[in-house]
Amino acid sequence: MIYIVTGPPCVGKSTWVNERAKQGDFVVDLDRIALSIGSEDTPHHQYPKHIRAAAISMRKTAVAHALNFGRVGDSYIIHAKPPVRARAQYKKTGARFIDLTAPLSVLMVRAAAERPEWVALMLPRWYEESEQD
Repeated sequence: MIYIVTGPPCVGKSTWVNERAKQGDFVVDLDRIALSIGSEDTPHHQYPKHIRAAAISMRKTAVAHALNFGRVGDSYIIHAKPPVRARAQYKKTGARFIDLTAPLSVLMVRAAAERPEWVALMLPRWYEESEQD
């Protein structure tokens, strides 16, 4: 089974996957990829642009492998806000969408406690854009 886990920052996408994925399952998480190619002291969600760009490129390959593996095992792909084209590609594989949500006020508290300042600044915009989709 292929699971596409969507939702805003701080909603618990990684937590949802970590609570379910078993050893041998495929997990694609941009943040984990970025941390894996940066120095050990890179803070979570604070990697530089060149690391993020490389992680995005690597993620594309990982997603292709995860979609293929999903035919024989479980794959979890964290994709916060997949565009229409990506959603269509995922649907063709029979993926199950897990759309996580929480009130903006809850996410703002989590962002203030757990994330860099920029996350709290972009959360309201994330919700505004989602309402337009």
